[in-house]
Amino acid sequence: MTVMKSKNSELASGLFSQLKRRVSRKPHPVKPQHKATEVSPLFYSGVWVYVDELHNRKHLLEVRPDLSIAIDHQPLQVRVKSMTNEKLIFVDKFGYELVLSANDKQPTHLFDEADNQDYLILINEH
Repeated sequence: MTVMKSKNSELASGLFSQLKRRVSRKPHPVKPQHKATEVSPLFYSGVWVYVDELHNRKHLLEVRPDLSIAIDHQPLQVRVKSMTNEKLIFVDKFGYELVLSANDKQPTHLFDEADNQDYLILINEH
């Protein structure tokens, strides 16, 4: 019986020791998640020409490095909602979105929610 108590106490002591070590272990470091690729405002900045086919006109869209914008040299009051490699979304003072879509080289379309129009941006050959 003494041998049995001895083995039981050794077993209990061993289990307690293992449990204590597991509980007191430092947690595994959490690997940092990859941050979304940061987009430079310079990717979108420039003077872009887009076509209003409804009125048969070309317009100049200027996006400055500070992400302020002007259309036909008239500044627009907008704030940046979001910016990714694919889209730069502005919100105007009335709450409508202006969405500048891009490929891997330059902006390609401008969607104006206020007019519900999608405008093609002409390819810049420089």
